[in-house]
Amino acid sequence: MGNIPRPRVLGEPPISKLLRNAMTLRSLLAASHLKEAVGRLRSRYDLVIETQSNVPVGWADASYVHFPLVDLLNFYDENQYRLRLYERAYNALVVRVAGALADRARPVMTNSSWTAEYIKRTYGNDRVYVVHPPVNVEELSTLSYERGKIVLTISRDRFR
Repeated sequence: MGNIPRPRVLGEPPISKLLRNAMTLRSLLAASHLKEAVGRLRSRYDLVIETQSNVPVGWADASYVHFPLVDLLNFYDENQYRLRLYERAYNALVVRVAGALADRARPVMTNSSWTAEYIKRTYGNDRVYVVHPPVNVEELSTLSYERGKIVLTISRDRFR
C-alpha cells in the first residue's frame, strides 16, 4: 500500500464558513468550490467520483448519491406558502445552486432504487445505477450470540 497517494484535504470556500446554519447551501457551495480544485488535479488521476454533495455534479466523472439533497420538481408545492419569506428565499437559492451544479449526462450511482428513481425524476438523468453498499450478509447471519436491544448509528461528520 506504499504506492497509494495520500488523500488531499481541500478546504471549503470562505463564504460557506459564514453560513454555519445553512447546511444545505453550505454543502452546495463546497461542491461548487471543488470544481476548480479537481480541475487542477485532473491530469494526475483517471477517474473522479464525487460522493459528498448528493447532487450529480458535472465536474466529476460520476457521482454517488446517498440521499437526494433537494427535490427540484416538487419543491414549490402547496406547503411553500406556510414558510416565512426568508425561508422561501433560502429554499429558492438552494434549488437554483443545485440546479446549476447538476449534470444530466454524467452517470450517477445510488444506494437504493428509491434514490435512483428520485434522481431520475428530479434531474432528468437516465444514467442512474443502484450500487448497494458492500455488506457481508453471510458473516452477519452466522452470529450466534444472544443480542439485546441495540441501536446502531453509522454516520459521518460532514462539517466541523
